[in-house]
Amino acid sequence: MSIKKSALALFIVFISIVQLACNVPSNSATPDTFATLNGLYTASAQTLEAASTQSIFTATPGLPLPTTTVSGSTPLTATNTLIPQTPVPVSRCDAAQFVSDITYPDGSLVARNNTFVKIWRIKNVGTCSWTTSYALVFTGGDSMSGPQP
Repeated sequence: MSIKKSALALFIVFISIVQLACNVPSNSATPDTFATLNGLYTASAQTLEAASTQSIFTATPGLPLPTTTVSGSTPLTATNTLIPQTPVPVSRCDAAQFVSDITYPDGSLVARNNTFVKIWRIKNVGTCSWTTSYALVFTGGDSMSGPQP
């Protein structure tokens, strides 16, 4: 009788091990969030680009265009007329564009406790003329003891 009990216990242990082996998580790779978002952004951009090149109204192939008859006249047939879409010009008054670094290129090494002057060349790409009331001001990050606006 003890052989039957030990065989049954061995069988139960074996089944338990098989069940546990089936539930062990596999080495699944976690998805790259950046790659996933990049794919979504690319798909969105392609959708918008495709939508902007399509005409708004198109006839369904194989279906006749609708007609109507006014009493005492000939039937009228609808036609598809494409209305060209013209982009609305964007007018920006205050706009600037970075042109180049004049004194120190980005990433230049400067010795500690030395003063230096960083000069950028920018270009007015807006529709308004710049006057002496315009100024470039510090908005964020490390001001490195620069003047306060």
